Parts: sequence; C-alpha cells; structure tokens
Amino acid sequence: MKVRHRICEGERVTPPTRSPLQRALRAATLVLTGQVAAQGLGLARNIVLARLLGPADMGVAASIGLLLSFLEALGDAGTDRLLVQADDGDDPRLQAAAHTAAVGRGAGLALLAVALGLPLAGAFEVRAQAWGYALVAAILVVRGFAHLDTRRFQRTFRFAPGARVDVWASALALAAAAPLALWRRDFSAVLLAMLVQSCAATVLSHVVAERRYELSADGARLRRLAAFGLPLALNGALFFAFLQGDRVLLVLSATKEDVGRFGAAFALGVLPTVLLARVTQNLALPFLSASRGARDLDARARAVGAAVGAAATVFGAGFAGFGGPVVAALYGAAFRPDAALTVAVAAGAVVRLLREGPVAAALSRADTGSVLRSNVVRLSGLGVGVAVALLGGGAAPIVGAAALGEVVALLHAAHRLRRHGLSVATVLAPAAPAAAGLASGAAFAAGWTAGATGLLVVAVAGAAVGAGRAVRHALPRGAAAPLALGAVAP
Repeated sequence: MKVRHRICEGERVTPPTRSPLQRALRAATLVLTGQVAAQGLGLARNIVLARLLGPADMGVAASIGLLLSFLEALGDAGTDRLLVQADDGDDPRLQAAAHTAAVGRGAGLALLAVALGLPLAGAFEVRAQAWGYALVAAILVVRGFAHLDTRRFQRTFRFAPGARVDVWASALALAAAAPLALWRRDFSAVLLAMLVQSCAATVLSHVVAERRYELSADGARLRRLAAFGLPLALNGALFFAFLQGDRVLLVLSATKEDVGRFGAAFALGVLPTVLLARVTQNLALPFLSASRGARDLDARARAVGAAVGAAATVFGAGFAGFGGPVVAALYGAAFRPDAALTVAVAAGAVVRLLREGPVAAALSRADTGSVLRSNVVRLSGLGVGVAVALLGGGAAPIVGAAALGEVVALLHAAHRLRRHGLSVATVLAPAAPAAAGLASGAAFAAGWTAGATGLLVVAVAGAAVGAGRAVRHALPRGAAAPLALGAVAP
C-alpha cells in the first residue's frame, strides 16, 4: 500500500518499496546507460587524439598500451568483487584489507611495468619512446588508491555512484585530450589522457564514498583476498591472450601506421558489439536460467539466438560495407582501413557477438568449464595468426586469423552444449543470416552492388524467418513472453 503525503503538512515521507524485479531492471538500466556514456566519451577522446596526432603516434601509444592491458588483466584479482559477493562484504575491516591489497597490487604492477618496459620497447620497436612505460606505471599506481565504496554499494543495487564516477572521469579525459595533444604533439598525449582519467576516477571514488578510506594489514583477510583473487588473475592473463593476441602480432609484424589504423577500426567496430553483448548477458542469462528442462532451455536459446543473430546480421552488413568511410569521417582520411581489414574486423566482431548466446546458455547451467574450453579453442586462431605473421602477412590476414579462431570456438560451443539439451542447429542457425549480411557488406565494399543487394535480401529474410520460428517454438512453453518483457531475475 502506498503512503500518500503532503509536504506542506510536514508528514513523514515513506517511499514505496521497489520489488526485486524493479531493482534489477533499474540496476541494469543504470549499468547500461553508464557504460554507453563512458564508452562513447572514450571513443570521442580517441577520435580527438587521432585527428591531432596521426596514425603513427596512435600506433606507438597502442603498442605501449598493450602492456597496460596485460597488467590490468593480470592484476584483476577480484578484491572488489569479493566485497559484493561475500556475506561479510560490508565489513569495514574486510574493505580496509581490500584497499591495502589494491595499493600493493598497483605498486607491484607498476614495478613490473618499468621492468618490462625496456625489453618490450625493443621488441615493439619503440625503444626511443620507452619512457612511456613510466606513464603506464603511474596509471597503475593511481588506480590502486581508488576507494572501493563504489563497488560495495552494488550489494544493494546502488550502481549510480559508480556510473557517475566512470562518466565524469571519461568526460574530464575528453576535455583534456585536445590540450594535451597540442602541447605534446606525440604519443604521450594518449597516455597522459589516460592518466588524467585514472586520477579523476580515483579522486571521484573518494568523493562519492560514505566511509573513511582505511588500510589494514590484517594477515588473515589479506590471505583470504589472495586466495580469492589468484585464480581470477591467472584467468585474466589467459583472457588477455584470447582478446589481445592478434594485436600483439600486429605490433610485432606491422608498421605503426597499420597498428593505428587497426586500432581505429577496432575501436569503432567493437563498441556496438560490446554494448550488445552486455545487453545479451544482462537479459539472456536470467531468461535462460529460468528454463525448466532441456527442451525449454533449447526453446529459449533459439529465441535468444534469433535476437542476437538479427543484431549480428545488421552490424556485419553495415560495418563491412561502410566501416571504412565511417572511420575516415571520424578519425581522418589517414586512418581509413582498406576493405580487407574492415571486413576482417567486422567478421571477428560478428562471431564474438554470436558466441554471447552460447556463453549465456552455458552459464545458465553453471557450466563455466565449457566457456573456458571454448576460449582455449579460440587460441587456434592465434596460432594461425603467428604463421601468417611469419610468412609476412599484413594486418588483414592476421585479424582474419583471429576471426577464424572465433568460428572454431563457436563450433566447439555447439558441440559442448549438446550435453545440456541444445541442438547444434540452435547454436549455429543464427550464423547463417549473419554470414550473409557480412558477405553483403563485403560485396558492397568491393563494388559489387548487385550481389550485395541480393545477399542483403537473403540475410534479412533469413534473420526474419529464424526469429519467427524461434518465437513460435518458444511461445507454447511460455518462454518468449518474458524475453519480450525484458524479464530479469532478481
């Protein structure tokens, strides 16, 4: 029952209690909105820097930034997630120990960045810019002093403070981008903008915090944090190989200009797929988890696959066909990738998106092993990429090899998920219209307009038929209705 009141009479305000579903939907909306805003501001920052610096300096920054990405993955020990997951995550003593662990981790990773800087500078052919690794170390140290209240708030679905921190930090980095580029006029402007963002995020995390920032040397709690975080840190290093292996090969074998062009195409191509993937995980995982039995799971997975396949079809056709001109319009003509590189980037992004449905299906059955195995299988693409690089292949073949690894991982997922009652057709059917859409975009980029139109018609028709069949198959069991309503489990 709602409590009505009038402020003028001084009555106490009792806000209505939100249901678990309402809280979850609001939380998902906040996370998505914050991510869209932060990612969009980050993309705008990179565009400003790219236009003022050019492909070569952006390539150097990307080469040095690889070490930052690796150390971030290696240092992802999950202490902040323990505060959300653990029964005593609200304990100030555990949070103080987590702060100490974060500071120590940041300092240790910074020392590792400096130690690895010189040899990596030689391997990446950026020896003259080796001092840039000192900026990487500074970024890691600063991030280690962030206040973890923004993560603790998530225990009660309070995502707004963390979202505000991310958005404001990204906005400040965007504001600093042009002045830094005009001052430095080299790759260091990119790293300095990242340092500005890290400083802003750390300061703002203390501004929105409710507790005092405290450190603790409690040995028992520190050991507990280490035991929780070590497997996650190793998993993070493995995921770096999954996600960044092709970029490492590019840095080692391609020119810095090619690395810069790839970075621009990848940033623009991966943003929509990252957002779509997060939507898929936020909505599909609870939807699939609510299934009752193998047949119901298969029906729900078909509905999820149809939705993801339609999105992948549209994205593949659009980016493969128009990604080059769009990159040039945003970043500048010097960053325009050739048609082959554009299609390779689009292919990798499309298959990564298609894998989100099987990943959600596996997680809905707590089958994390299948997810890990598929990612390990994905490394086959990296092996092909190494062979391509050794044979002198350019950027497009190396990126294409990574996309091939994604295809192998999708096929492996189709095989593994049969144990949960999903048919191979359920997993692979969305790939047919997506492949046709990708082919139509490639045909358009190559100038074959008639063929592109025909392939696009086939792709759209295939996606529509798949969606229709999935909905008809799911409705009798009541599986499609929650999806249409955006049901999210509490």
